[in-house]
Amino acid sequence: MQPSSPTNTAAMAAPGQAEIAAAQERFQAFMHVPDQAAMLSFAVGEDEAGLDDLERTAAAHLAATEGDEATAIRQRLDGLRRIRIEDLPAARVVAAAMNAMSADERLLLIFETASESAGLMGLVAGTADEDLDRLEAAAEARIAAVSGEEAADLGRRLYALRAWRAAAQAARRTLAPLGDEGGRALVARLIAWIQTPDWDASQAFIAAHAGELVGEQGTAALALLRMNNPDNRDIEQHIGLLAACRRLGIEAAYAEFGRQRAQEQALERLQHGSTVRSATR
Repeated sequence: MQPSSPTNTAAMAAPGQAEIAAAQERFQAFMHVPDQAAMLSFAVGEDEAGLDDLERTAAAHLAATEGDEATAIRQRLDGLRRIRIEDLPAARVVAAAMNAMSADERLLLIFETASESAGLMGLVAGTADEDLDRLEAAAEARIAAVSGEEAADLGRRLYALRAWRAAAQAARRTLAPLGDEGGRALVARLIAWIQTPDWDASQAFIAAHAGELVGEQGTAALALLRMNNPDNRDIEQHIGLLAACRRLGIEAAYAEFGRQRAQEQALERLQHGSTVRSATR
């Protein structure tokens, strides 16, 4: 007999039990939303009745907990309530307008409004090549139809889009000899390096796997990993560190990196001290 999925189990349950299960599933999703921007997207995906039910469920959990867990629930609940008042009405209008667009029209809108670095990087990583070809053609047509600063802005975006596409294609060509399985193994090794608990462990890890990571294929895989996670600062930091390892050698690269971190920390302490002194005057 095949095991039942949670959805199948809920479907066989009594209506009251199904509603309770759905409410708890919604609450768990709510508690795992990473930030306020994602919270707004989450809220747009729920109707008002569902959000009302979520608030009731969260309030019940809040009443039954204490300490750090209660604080986390309270902060998220306050954030959701604020979003519902300040941001959700306009976001629903935008979502409705986008739903009325074709897929190509939505892609062009994302292109026109995304940040020129992280946003376009993520757009390239998450979009099929044939869709990007149509996007480039649509962007060229839009540039021809406008003028001035708007045309200049779109031109810069199109240039950046093409640069990211070229970078992604070059990285995929570099990784092609590894095959899909080898590429996934290399990415897993890079993620393990990024997630080492401290910088001494990080240096030891890359030294142990230098033949795999400190080379063109390691650099290419890390570049694609960054493109698929454009807002991850840890990956961006390790892009520079890996480049330094290739340029200077592992030991010298980590020594230089340690000096840079010490300088940044000293500057932060000075700035913090200045802020404290200013606040106490």
